[in-house]
Amino acid sequence: MDLLFVLLLLVSVVLAPTAKASAPEDRIDFDLATEMHDDLYRKLDTYLRQTSNPPYEPREVEGRAVLAGRRPDMYDEPPRWIMVHVRFGEAETTLAIAQDDLYLIGFNNSAGNWFKLQAKEDGQGFAGLPGSAVLPIKENYADLLGRADDAANAHMYLSTVPLGNLSAIQAVKTLAGYNLDKPNDELAAALVRFVVMISEAMRFSAIREKISGEQWKQETFITQREASYVIYWGHLSHLLIRWKQKGYWGGKGSKERWLTNFAKLMREKIGVNDQTDALAIVDFLIRPKPTTRGRGGRKLLLD
Repeated sequence: MDLLFVLLLLVSVVLAPTAKASAPEDRIDFDLATEMHDDLYRKLDTYLRQTSNPPYEPREVEGRAVLAGRRPDMYDEPPRWIMVHVRFGEAETTLAIAQDDLYLIGFNNSAGNWFKLQAKEDGQGFAGLPGSAVLPIKENYADLLGRADDAANAHMYLSTVPLGNLSAIQAVKTLAGYNLDKPNDELAAALVRFVVMISEAMRFSAIREKISGEQWKQETFITQREASYVIYWGHLSHLLIRWKQKGYWGGKGSKERWLTNFAKLMREKIGVNDQTDALAIVDFLIRPKPTTRGRGGRKLLLD
């Protein structure tokens, strides 16, 4: 081979733009033909308790583990992916879930083609999952539940989403056979079932209990009260973490007015009056984002 050609080839390799590396991922398998939801929960529980990095204090609040450090923006690629591979017979899909906040961001079909949810109004998808097609659905309950007419209260319609093994089987078949020509409502119905049965079930023990044990074999639904919790996961996490750190519920003084407001909101909106009420309904907690905003560069817990 000509020496000049070799040198030019080496230069082109060095100067060629490199693709952005994808975040690391961990796989968890869930076979709907042989396993119960409790089996999936045990796998995720063990995994998430081992991956809460970087170190954080507290690591847990009365057994409710604090998740990994969060990405700066929710539309960024997560620091790590949880790839939940769900199958039923020949139908299979892999759900791409963000490790730091448990958002379901994308999935693949049985052919291995990847799709991801829209992030913003501009039609762009979430960062990460290179090569995936952007879906005509955004990551919000108004889109997932077809309630654009009542977007502010869309989460309340989660009480209409069927849960259980049969519901999950129908969802995995839909995602396994999905392509961009398929109806959006079928796709959204499949995605929201997994959002509730995986993401929200890991955030809220009150939701997971609806599909725990033998209830997994039946069609079940969460109540409207339980549906009302989901938009306040961040508030509850902040309040419980500060309670563990400081020994009191809510804020004290003007510097913690935001925590006082959080506590008031929880009392008025979902009937959570203190840490006992909160601990009765939550499971994994989202980690607050640190900031040096404040006097003396002191770190505060702010969302």
